[in-house]
Amino acid sequence: MNFFLKIYYVYFSKFGVVYNKINFCISHFLNFKEIKYRKKIYKNKISLIKNDKIDFILSKLNTEGYYMTNLKEFDIDFDISQEINSSKTDHLNQSKKAFFSNLYSFEPDDNISKFSINKNFIELISKYLKLSPIINNIQLIKSEIASDNKFYSSMNWHIDNHHNNLIKIMYLPYDLNYKDGPTCFLNKNSTKNLLTNNFYFKSPRYFADDELKKVKDNYIDEVVSFTGKKGDILIIDTSKCLHMGSRCNSERYQLFITYTPIETNDLNTLSSIKKYKFLNEKIKSLNIY
Repeated sequence: MNFFLKIYYVYFSKFGVVYNKINFCISHFLNFKEIKYRKKIYKNKISLIKNDKIDFILSKLNTEGYYMTNLKEFDIDFDISQEINSSKTDHLNQSKKAFFSNLYSFEPDDNISKFSINKNFIELISKYLKLSPIINNIQLIKSEIASDNKFYSSMNWHIDNHHNNLIKIMYLPYDLNYKDGPTCFLNKNSTKNLLTNNFYFKSPRYFADDELKKVKDNYIDEVVSFTGKKGDILIIDTSKCLHMGSRCNSERYQLFITYTPIETNDLNTLSSIKKYKFLNEKIKSLNIY
């Protein structure tokens, strides 16, 4: 691909730099009062909270872009085996894509909704984003077997540039090893170094392993895999960490909860304000504040 075509993809394509800046400004204008109020909550309440455990995790997120732990660290008792088992027979709630399905249909105050607004999570994410966040998406993903080894879409490397910063909490409902197709990623610094060496990786596209290897032959040595035991969680800013997943040799289940500011590079994501209105209003009123 020639240099000028790369310039087009990075700066002028859909979700390129120019497109993103325009959408960001529009979203700021449309939600100015709400943004101001959520920033006020952070400044006057959340930023004043002293919590050594949360502040330690925050420092890891700021320096590395991710933190791996388990629910025991947050004193959370949570299990979604029942939701997974019931979804296997409830095909009406399944949103099917090429290689994965979303088994979750949002209901206010259900088990997953309550988990998503855990006070420790909201305090941590508020401190990271420097505002009271919104829930942008909740998905209970069932990934299919990648039997032909032809990787495409999010099975390849990419950055979530629909927001300038965000947090995803990924939860393992079952033990997960490498053959099960875990989420794999480069930490914040490794990603930054790769982007510095090749600005093309900033473009809103998916990149194959060989494309990364051409820029950094030993990049694989820096790849982190989210494998672990039932109840393990990954807290990660996927707008700062190149990542990929779902290269599965067996069915994989994983819960994804995405937290973002209201300001967005993709106006379509503003629909989440309405979809998760119950939770997003509840976040503002949690007594951690």
